[in-house]
Amino acid sequence: MNSAHVRGEPLRIAVVSPLYESVPPRLYGGTERVVSFLTEELVRMGHDVTLFASADSRTAARLDLVLVRELVDQLVGARQRILLACEALDEARAAAEELRELVDAQLPR
Repeated sequence: MNSAHVRGEPLRIAVVSPLYESVPPRLYGGTERVVSFLTEELVRMGHDVTLFASADSRTAARLDLVLVRELVDQLVGARQRILLACEALDEARAAAEELRELVDAQLPR
């Protein structure tokens, strides 16, 4: 056990939260909700708490911004655009194959 804790002095505590949801979560986020309850209670007890979480988190502890929520949204959006581009490429390849077959069928043998 930490000697500061034995003497009743405040502890320096780091709490690390998953980065894809704010603390407390806006919607669903069981882990983030537990992190929020734990962090707020540790601060209320007088401990020096640093929460490592996304930038849109709210806490009475010191907040160390690890990842900006907008970055996650941008990454998700980029992934969706890439998937759409891949689908379009597949469709273009299929159309090119159909065109090649049509041209081949018209060529004299």
